[in-house]
Amino acid sequence: MNSNERLREMPRLLVRVCAGLDEQTVRRKPEGMPFALVEHAWHLADLEREGFGTRLHRLLDEEHPSLPDFPGDRIALERHYLMGVACAPGLCPIGPP
Repeated sequence: MNSNERLREMPRLLVRVCAGLDEQTVRRKPEGMPFALVEHAWHLADLEREGFGTRLHRLLDEEHPSLPDFPGDRIALERHYLMGVACAPGLCPIGPP
């Protein structure tokens, strides 16, 4: 499986992994780690849309694009990722199952 195929498979993989976990598990922050699993999922979704997506559009559409930083830690706090919907089938922020 090449890199593009692995990236395309990632949403389905995350849904499968999350489907077997209870709410407490997906919201628990492992010792020494800044994010719980549900926070990572929401962060990846926002980073894809607002970080990488925005940058790709600007690179393609602008002659001298400005590529601002994506402040993931700040956005995670502002958007309350930890309280977000866990990766129940069809509700994973990364994409459809």
